[in-house]
Amino acid sequence: VTAFTGLPAKTPLAGFVHPTSKEVYVADWLGAARQKHVTDLQVALEEMHRNVAVRSDKLRQQARGRRDRKTQVKFAGFSVGDFVLVGSVVNRPTKLALHWRGPCQVTRVITDHVMETQQLVPPYEITVHHACRLKMYHEGGGEVFCSVQSNWVAR
Repeated sequence: VTAFTGLPAKTPLAGFVHPTSKEVYVADWLGAARQKHVTDLQVALEEMHRNVAVRSDKLRQQARGRRDRKTQVKFAGFSVGDFVLVGSVVNRPTKLALHWRGPCQVTRVITDHVMETQQLVPPYEITVHHACRLKMYHEGGGEVFCSVQSNWVAR
């Protein structure tokens, strides 16, 4: 059809013949109906996605509230300038095995539970960690700050 007339080809359902009366029926209304159904489907999907987002936000807030009410679980309150060790998961042993690296310094508190830390030795890498993977750095005595600060200034 396109080769002879230069017009785009119509779908096979653009027109059909009734088997007994031999009348030709034009089905141009199918395009408009299909467009209407697709538009309705798009609106319904957007509404569903909006409802799912609201529901997941609500569930997330409820879970956070339950977690915050638990007295057994407390994260250390790290602040900017604290010296910490960063735990990284060891490949082979049990899932609870962590290899503590550091010392690092907390450079920014992103949320209550997520901190940005910087290594105090080269390459001075800045990384982001959850509070459960951090623990306070201390060297046997109370002069932690002086010791770490003197090591840091010496570089």
